[in-house]
Amino acid sequence: MGRKKVKLAWITNDATRRTTFEKRKKGLVKKVSELATLCGVEACLVVYGPQDAVEAEPEVWPSPAETARVATRFNSMPEMYRWRKMTDQEDFLRQRVAKLQDQLRRQDRESRELEVSLFAHEIMAGGRILDDADLNDAMGLMQMIDLKLKQAFDQLQIDQSELLPMMTPLYDFTGNEVLSIVQTKLSISLGEGPLKRTRTTNFVVVNTPSGYNVILGRLALNEFRAVVFTYCQKIKFPVDDKVGGVKGDLLAIQRCYIEMVRSEARTAQKNPRLEVNTIIEKPPARVYEENEEF
Repeated sequence: MGRKKVKLAWITNDATRRTTFEKRKKGLVKKVSELATLCGVEACLVVYGPQDAVEAEPEVWPSPAETARVATRFNSMPEMYRWRKMTDQEDFLRQRVAKLQDQLRRQDRESRELEVSLFAHEIMAGGRILDDADLNDAMGLMQMIDLKLKQAFDQLQIDQSELLPMMTPLYDFTGNEVLSIVQTKLSISLGEGPLKRTRTTNFVVVNTPSGYNVILGRLALNEFRAVVFTYCQKIKFPVDDKVGGVKGDLLAIQRCYIEMVRSEARTAQKNPRLEVNTIIEKPPARVYEENEEF
């Protein structure tokens, strides 16, 4: 069980304050002793008691004579070295205020990013449209999209100079036009181990919600000289004198399809001109055996 965080405030109870003073003083003496022993440095400690004992002698460590010697050596140093790492109450409060201001700015930035991210998710889910955004929301959305694209391209190790503008319109499965952003060439691999084949193909980055991360078209499949078995959810392609393959996950395919149709249906509620298919029942179950080989 972790220790409870102590609130740094004046202790009003006299008995509790005296007890805390004694405990903290012993801990401070222990830390100074450890510092001197472990690091081989000269150190001393002077502690004055509470305000109700101002006439009492201060407590020193390790001894009055050694403390006086270390203090004399310190006072003999040039003033610029003596005050280099010292701080008073005003400087401490100034540093604390600056730190809190940085934290506040960071919290404001994170809150703004969350608001823009929520607005983007609502647009993608069909709950809102881009016309609902004011100038600040639109600018924040553009900045977030640019940042996400940069992070994605950095993870893919794509140079910005390799991103080419895309002017040709694209259309999704329902015939609606999709906004394309850029196009670039990427290396993709199919298969595993010795039956893996790698090719470079052109990809188009689009700005549209989709249940799919990547869609391989005919040109990409031709690069692999692949043969697609839609019924078996499998792709086969030659690797030297052997045959490699990739087998699809039927459950993942169903989830992607359902998510795509639901997204289109939500968008159609905002735009009645769109025509989409609706799911009236669960997709048909798999009709062939799991262990069947092709």
